[in-house]
Amino acid sequence: MKKELSNISGGIVALILGLFVTLIATGVIHSDDASFHAPRWMFALCGALFMIAGLVMLTAQYRTTRKILVVLLIATFFIVAVWVCLFTKPDTWSGGLPFLSRNANGLIAKTAVGFGAVLLLLMLVKAVSDLWHDRDS
Repeated sequence: MKKELSNISGGIVALILGLFVTLIATGVIHSDDASFHAPRWMFALCGALFMIAGLVMLTAQYRTTRKILVVLLIATFFIVAVWVCLFTKPDTWSGGLPFLSRNANGLIAKTAVGFGAVLLLLMLVKAVSDLWHDRDS
């Protein structure tokens, strides 16, 4: 019972947070365009990540629905990671290792995100495979 309540409350919080981010990204809640450092659709995808995660938590008892949502969640993460890896400029990243240029740190970060994208792709293939094989049983 405690776990179910935790899933429900966590799912609702994630849905609300995701909806808030999506409403900002789509312009329903006004925000200055200068505050966006990526396309608005990218922020909408990030909001969708929270909403999908919330739905995963709320559908814990529905195995097939949950697996479909997990595939969608991984695919969305993959899209975000690929965009970050391919379309951000290395000199726009902050932080990193001392004694390295901002550009070098950005390249290291983009490479790390690229490896993450490859891992997400592998996870996506596995999740789709599991979902495909579940339909037979």
